[in-house]
Amino acid sequence: MYIPAEDSYLLAEAVKEYSGKRALEIGVGSGIVLEELQKNFELVVGTDIQLQSLGYARLNIRSRNILTICCNMSAPIRTKFDLIVSNPPYLPNLSTKIQKDLPVDGGLTGIEWSIKFLELTLPKLEPTGKILLLLSSFSNIEKLNHFVQKLKFAKKEVNQRKLFYETIKVFELSRI
Repeated sequence: MYIPAEDSYLLAEAVKEYSGKRALEIGVGSGIVLEELQKNFELVVGTDIQLQSLGYARLNIRSRNILTICCNMSAPIRTKFDLIVSNPPYLPNLSTKIQKDLPVDGGLTGIEWSIKFLELTLPKLEPTGKILLLLSSFSNIEKLNHFVQKLKFAKKEVNQRKLFYETIKVFELSRI
C-alpha cells in the first residue's frame, strides 16, 4: 500500500480545480485524492490492484458516495469520465531484480506505466474530458511528450513541487 506523501498531496491539491459528473482515480492508495474528488463530482470511482490499499482507503473515506473496485487500472469499467487522475508508479527501474516495488516502479525509464495507463484509459474519457497525471523529474518526460503528440492531445503543467532530490509535476492532458 502507498502511504500518502508529497506527490499524493500535490495531486489532491490539483483536483480541487476540476468539477463535473464523473471522476475516476486509478491507484487510490490511501484515498486522499478520492476525498477531494467527491467534493466536486457526482460520481467518483477509484481503482487499485492492491486490495489492502482499497481497504485502507475505505476506512479513511468520509463519504459513502465513492465506488472502489479492485482491478488492474480500469479494465472492467465501461463508462466515460469527465476527469481521470493517477499518481502512477513513476520512478525508473534500472535494477535487474525480479521483485519490483509496485507503488513506485514506473518501468525502465519511469514512463512505461503511465503510457500503459493512457492506452487503457483514453477510451473511458469523455470527448471534453481531462486527465491529470503526476510525474517526477526522474521520469522520461520526452517519451511521454512524443506519445501525447501522437495521440493528438495537449499537455500542460498545472502544479509542481520541488523536493530536495526531484521535482514532481501534475500534467493535464486533453484532446486538441
